[in-house]
This record gives sequence, structure tokens and C-alpha cells, in this order.
Amino acid sequence: MIVDGIDIRYTLCFCVDVSGGEVLALKRAKAPNKGLWNGLGGKIEPGESPLVNVRRELREEAGIDLPESAFLFRGIVTWNRYPGRSQSEGMVLFVARVNGELRRRSLPSSDEGYLAWLSLEWLAASENVEAADNLCHFLIDAISGRELLRVACQYDATTLLGVCREVLPTGTIDPEGNWP
Repeated sequence: MIVDGIDIRYTLCFCVDVSGGEVLALKRAKAPNKGLWNGLGGKIEPGESPLVNVRRELREEAGIDLPESAFLFRGIVTWNRYPGRSQSEGMVLFVARVNGELRRRSLPSSDEGYLAWLSLEWLAASENVEAADNLCHFLIDAISGRELLRVACQYDATTLLGVCREVLPTGTIDPEGNWP
């Protein structure tokens, strides 16, 4: 979907263990962010809503099947990272609150990367060079906040130059992450 000239074609989700506060993260085996920790998600397929996509991606990447009610839409993250593209790209951001029972299950292996439960503070730390470079600008607020965020990341080739954050007005996007 195109929103304000930005191609919103991906989803990203962070599963949070409500009993211990840890976050399920993926150490990516593929570009972009190869070798870095990030949330789970992927490319929205034709005919999929962002919510349907993120549920499918969690099943494929982590063997987790959560009901729609477990997901909280938290906003969108955009970037201009890829030179030669005609427009910026972005992703719909979700948080899923899960219980400790899921936390105790063994994590499957995935060709997408290595899964682990990590401390939210560590994953979102600005000095953390092992996590995707933009997480420190939105992860804690996405998990703990009530406001929907729009986070625009500006890159020069592969270097994050700056981040512009704004609160999305209520009704801008529906609870499934669709632009009306």
C-alpha cells in the first residue's frame, strides 16, 4: 500500500513476555540487517492485510500461532535506505503480548535467522551495535506507549543520519494496520 508516497510493504512485530518483560528477537541471517537483532515480520503478500501478514510471519519464522487479539498495532516505520528506489519504504509495526508459557517453549530453527528472548533494555539500547540501528528510536515506546507512532528514518547509503518521530492522530490507521 502507498501512504503519503511511501511504499508500506512490510510488517515488524515484537513479542513481549508479560511475565518477565523479555522480547522475542531474530538475529537475521539475511539482508537487510544481516547479523543484527530485530523483530519478526516480512513482506506483505498481495491480498494480505498487515495483521494477516504478521500472523503468518510469526508462524513461519517462530512456530507461534497467536490470535488476532494478541496483536497491538503500534504505528509505522519508514526509511529511504535503498539508493536507486523511486520512493521510500516502510513497515507496519505490531507488538504481541504473550504469556510465560510461550516463553518456555523451545524455539525452532529458521532460515531467517536465530531466535532468542532478550532483555528489552539491552535490545533497545542506543549503544547496542548488535541490534538494528533504528530500534533505539521506537522500541520501548512501541511496547509501553499508548500513542501510535510514525518513525521516519533517514539514511545515507547504510548510515542512519536521523530519525523523525511523530504521534499519529487517532483514526489515521485502523487497528489492523490498514490505511483507510
